[in-house]
Amino acid sequence: MLPNWQFKPYSPGDTYRNSTADAFFDSDTVSDPGKALVREGIQNSLDANKIQPDKPAFVRVSLINQETAPSWADVEKYFGTAWPHFTAERSGLHPDEIPDHQEKCTALVFEDMDTTGLVGDTEAWREPEEGDRNDFFNFFRAEALTHKSPGDRGSRGVGKATFIQASRVNTLFGLTIRHNDPRRLLMGRSVLRSHRLEDKDHHGDGYFGIPSALNEGLISPIADSSVIDEFIRSFKLERRDESGLSVVVPWPDREIDERTIVRAVCENYFYTILNEGLEVLVELPDNVLILDRRSLAREIQNDKGLIRLLPVVSLAEWATQGDPGDERYVLNPHPGTGNYTWSRNLFPDGVLDALREKLQQQERFTVRVPVPVRKRGTAAEESYFDVYIASNDSSYSITPAFIREDILIADVRPRSVRDGIRALVVIDHEPLASFLRQAENPSHTQWQQYRVKKDYIQAPSLVSFVVNSVREICNLASAENREVDKRLLADIFPLPESGEGSNGGENGGTNGNGGNGHSSDLRIRRINGGFSVTPTHQSFRAGDQVEIEVAYARSRGNAFARYRTTDFQVNREPITLESLGVELTEAVNNRMVARVTSPQFRIAVTGFDENRDIRVRADRTGGANAGNPD
Repeated sequence: MLPNWQFKPYSPGDTYRNSTADAFFDSDTVSDPGKALVREGIQNSLDANKIQPDKPAFVRVSLINQETAPSWADVEKYFGTAWPHFTAERSGLHPDEIPDHQEKCTALVFEDMDTTGLVGDTEAWREPEEGDRNDFFNFFRAEALTHKSPGDRGSRGVGKATFIQASRVNTLFGLTIRHNDPRRLLMGRSVLRSHRLEDKDHHGDGYFGIPSALNEGLISPIADSSVIDEFIRSFKLERRDESGLSVVVPWPDREIDERTIVRAVCENYFYTILNEGLEVLVELPDNVLILDRRSLAREIQNDKGLIRLLPVVSLAEWATQGDPGDERYVLNPHPGTGNYTWSRNLFPDGVLDALREKLQQQERFTVRVPVPVRKRGTAAEESYFDVYIASNDSSYSITPAFIREDILIADVRPRSVRDGIRALVVIDHEPLASFLRQAENPSHTQWQQYRVKKDYIQAPSLVSFVVNSVREICNLASAENREVDKRLLADIFPLPESGEGSNGGENGGTNGNGGNGHSSDLRIRRINGGFSVTPTHQSFRAGDQVEIEVAYARSRGNAFARYRTTDFQVNREPITLESLGVELTEAVNNRMVARVTSPQFRIAVTGFDENRDIRVRADRTGGANAGNPD
């Protein structure tokens, strides 16, 4: 039986629906199909590299241009019956992108070797049961569906959509040999809009194969050796009997060229290549380029568009050499209660001094950060991540690179890091990696807090804890141990008026514009990223109240009167509140009210923009003992 394309006609009662594939990705991914294809394709190949996990995953990417492309006569058998659907009314394809009929078929070929291939029942047409895995079904017959295992890098089941979107006719072909099945299986998939052809409305999903002998209306893959041999010759595939998957993208987006592919590999997988987990062969008619640990730095140096990567690639080369030995510092475990915050308490004695010296001497070092991951309804799981830091005398800052299980999370936006710092944050340990994997957007470029808030305790603060780790480590290590200087505080806090609140220069708090006049009872201190409020003596009793107001300093006018909710809100990220010996009764906009429960209390507020000065005023108000200090 000859293979053919099938686009099912609509029947009475069918819901008229278009594919959701366009909504799988953020705008950055859609606008750069070559980069998206490389990211998602290699990610899936890494996940499938389980036959020989101690060896690098091998991926071949080939571009077939007009000079070497097969003629229409060679490929008509693969497209003839699909062409009327491509050009049909409302197919969704842009008329200017559809190739001329009988045009030579340029193609992009993406192959991985010695991987698992698309395992699973090829005749299945329903979603697998929980715990079952059917990669064939997920790749060809499903959208936004995956059944990947813990430790797999991807989680959205949308990798194949990047191949489809990279084609000017929204089409791909997949040839697979499964590691547990010697058969070669070929199938095609096309995603159009619901469209009209010959006065019939058709579904947008098209399949290339043969009618199933088991399920009426289902298209099965082709196993005919003569058809597959001819397909391999037409598109110059390397696969013979090796397990894995070969994907052919016909008429790829015109913007996809050799540089696009090479740059996408280097930018997104430099760490994995340096860690000897991946080798990529980029093949052109007149050039073959191998990207591995030996050649990567050289390729980056020779490309002006990549040379900006060199500082972090150099750090990654060091990070992947093995055990850092004396250059690794292991922090104290996070207490695992309340918000995840950075403090000196996380650093064992002498570690901050050692890190400060490393920074001053421009030496590299590693910090391992133990952290509990608290999923709702289960016991906390101990996990960790590693931060690799190097300092130099450059006058510009480099955004830290974040690697989650070999994948670069490219659009993480930490708070600014001091100049001269280059850093790599690597998350490989499963509990934390699983948490951050769930926090990612479908294209795996960002960590979005709202995706994990329902499933994890204090999820937003854990994301921030990881994202801002480089800044916090460097700030804490660089801070000098010295007594609080009143003149230093004057840059951040308002100075006392009429001599009130001096207390040896430690109290930076006043009521600023009147109030109850009890600011001398409170001490305001600057801490990393914010301030703390503590009593100056034990005159407070249970039931007393403390009112705190904070605002960014303004060049003109009263800072508190000019506060805007767009500056910050104390009850929202990134601001975090920690308290001991008080009960917070109000935290709205820039104002907090706390009821005292212990005479020795502390309120700490952090998360402010450290590039801006803040003004703070704290007053003792209300309560049974207000106005009657001992």
